[in-house]
Amino acid sequence: MSEGRECRTIAIHSYKGGTGKTQISVNLALIWAIKGFNVCLLDYDFRAPSVGTLFGIENLSLWINDYLMGRCEIDQGLVDVSPKLNTVGKLLLGLADPSIQAVSEAIGQNEKVQLGSLRRTIDAQEVLPRKFGVDYIIIDTSPGTQYSSLNALFASDILLIVLKRDRADMTGTARMLEEVYSRSPGEKRILVNMVPPELDLGRVKAEVEERLKVPVIGTIPCYCDFSIAGGESLFALERPKHGFVETLREISEESIFQIDRPTPSVRSTD
Repeated sequence: MSEGRECRTIAIHSYKGGTGKTQISVNLALIWAIKGFNVCLLDYDFRAPSVGTLFGIENLSLWINDYLMGRCEIDQGLVDVSPKLNTVGKLLLGLADPSIQAVSEAIGQNEKVQLGSLRRTIDAQEVLPRKFGVDYIIIDTSPGTQYSSLNALFASDILLIVLKRDRADMTGTARMLEEVYSRSPGEKRILVNMVPPELDLGRVKAEVEERLKVPVIGTIPCYCDFSIAGGESLFALERPKHGFVETLREISEESIFQIDRPTPSVRSTD
């Protein structure tokens, strides 16, 4: 990290798929970029990349895979979408290659390559703040224990664990806390997503904290319009007053995420 500049690296992870982890990653990145912070969002879900689709980007000459494999420098594997989206701060994307060949390559990584990817993940935390003035690095991970997810967990300052309130997810997350998350040096927080509307959010928060012994940073109700949108909308830009976005905005202002620099001017969302 460059002298005089602070940066937070946040790994967003879940025990299983279908928790809304990617939507949370994307919209948190947008919220900070709209406020005027410089953000780099990295897609480490190499088995099922989807961040590029959300931003309408499908064909690139270089991907974040290429950087992690040592085939290019970090800046060559990034796309700056802030001019297109008109955000106050920079929004840089490091996108995972969605091709079948790249997915197969990611699955077949040996230990030496995995260690090299970890080293480059750590190197990026130095280069991004120094070269691009990045304030927040958000890593959208693959669910479970894929090597890329473990690299992100071990390199992060903050681990945001996304779960749904069901038995399988709660049990699996409890096991991950004991066997995997405990090895990460980052501070742990839980975000409960897709809470059924008939349940009291405060009671859900208390139940999860009692069961998992980790602070719950937020609880988000299940919104049917997310399903209708088919995961194709950038809600923080297109529907900034939506309850999902409002909850994430509140979460983004929690003390754990604050960096030692003045908050930039906020772009009007009216």
